[in-house]
Amino acid sequence: MKTSTRIAGLAVAGVAAFSLAALPMAVAEDGELSDAEVAELVYTREEERLARDLYQAFSDQYDGARPFSRITNAEQRHFDAVGNVLTQYGIDDPSAGAAVGSFSDATLQELYDQWYAQGMQSLQDAYQVGIDLETRDIADLEDAIAQSETDAVRTVLENLQNGSEHHLIAYERAASGQLGGGQHGPNGQGQANQGNGQGQMNRQQNCDGSCDGTGGQGAQRGAQQGPRDGTGARGTGECPNLA
Repeated sequence: MKTSTRIAGLAVAGVAAFSLAALPMAVAEDGELSDAEVAELVYTREEERLARDLYQAFSDQYDGARPFSRITNAEQRHFDAVGNVLTQYGIDDPSAGAAVGSFSDATLQELYDQWYAQGMQSLQDAYQVGIDLETRDIADLEDAIAQSETDAVRTVLENLQNGSEHHLIAYERAASGQLGGGQHGPNGQGQANQGNGQGQMNRQQNCDGSCDGTGGQGAQRGAQQGPRDGTGARGTGECPNLA
């Protein structure tokens, strides 16, 4: 089986928080996870935290600017979803006790520092960080999915990838000035936030959860009626832009 370059890098670096030897292999319903799957889950957990921490910082810096203020919440759900898998398989959590913006993995720390400095220069620079981060995240998740041999793990990773693809669209729209105003209404929501009361409730209670495998039919209906990231775009039928 192909060995991920991230696994090789972590092994060479010998970073304790990411050491494969330090991560117990627990047997769950799908069986024992491979070293590749464990490494990918550990890295993904930290990568989701990196996105959450950056987007929260940008939301604070730019007075709750969208889509940062909304996608931050989605990244927290993604982070939690990966954490649930780590717990299920008895894998040590690399994020336990870690401070905001602090990462044991040197590559992630470098990325955080670089993107934080860039995003604090202007809102437009922050949008570009969102684009670059989600683009990288999608590529990393594609690699993780390719490494996965366990259905439960692969399903969560695919849902995260789906969410990141919607986040990327939201940031690209924001960067091109399509966030708010015009035909979407004064709050940049328009038709995406319209619909019957049940649809609105579904979006609020279920949509985002569907992206980590926790949503049900209500999540699907809400996703079909539109996202809640303020872009005014329609949902995909699978997951809203805020996934």
